[in-house]
Amino acid sequence: MAKNSSLTSGSIVQIPKVYHYDQTHHVLILQDCGDLPTLESVLLNTPPSIEVSAQIGHALGEFLAKLHVWGRENEYMKKTFENYITPVTISLFTSYGKSDATEKELVLTNAEKLVLNEIVTSVIESMQQRETFTMGEFWRGNILVDIDPDTTMLRQIYIIDWEMARYGLPSHDVAQFIPDFVMPPRFKYHLSSNALLSSFLLTYKKLCHLDNQDIKTVATHVGMHIFVWANGFALKYGEDKKQFVAIGTEYMMKAWAQDWSWLERSVIKDLF
Repeated sequence: MAKNSSLTSGSIVQIPKVYHYDQTHHVLILQDCGDLPTLESVLLNTPPSIEVSAQIGHALGEFLAKLHVWGRENEYMKKTFENYITPVTISLFTSYGKSDATEKELVLTNAEKLVLNEIVTSVIESMQQRETFTMGEFWRGNILVDIDPDTTMLRQIYIIDWEMARYGLPSHDVAQFIPDFVMPPRFKYHLSSNALLSSFLLTYKKLCHLDNQDIKTVATHVGMHIFVWANGFALKYGEDKKQFVAIGTEYMMKAWAQDWSWLERSVIKDLF
């Protein structure tokens, strides 16, 4: 897949080149992308201008949309990944195998707990669906960004760590990119992050149509991710873990109830 030029030709977004693959010993030699910072690090420590942030978002949205279109049409890849279930198993365990939320922090009525169980079952079932080729771990930590320190212009973006790539739902890739952008507005990188996410979602939506069911899936997975990794978000932003448990729960509940008016004002608003 990394050899496919149609995805990255003329794009600022690139995939590390494959130099050699030893099928006998399962050794892969890839391009060294150098000591570039991740998008996660850039946004947290040296947030780029709103203009550059929007450029990054547009480039990433375009790349992901092209990847999903390419995956739908590629019969060879479909056959190659037909019985490839390892990433699904690992993803289910690492993403939803356990939660940072404890019973004490999860303040729900009995009715809401029943709904939450239904949501978890639905999410696990959706992980088994095979609509197109997905990156599998499309988040800010797997994106390297090369910004010229003198001109502050964007030079290159690399998407790395494709071990979890598989056939699945495109909405899962979109959803995995979003949770890290759910942050307290007081942080200095809030405006840059908003510009980046908005540009990403608008570009992806323009190139890959998402219906209401897709958007519901995106919102559900965003909530589930925040809910499961509440402690990590709390440590990153210096906030109370309960806050993120509540945020994750709210996203899941609103998505499940198909509360479009709420979702249209949420972090995924640009998908509408």
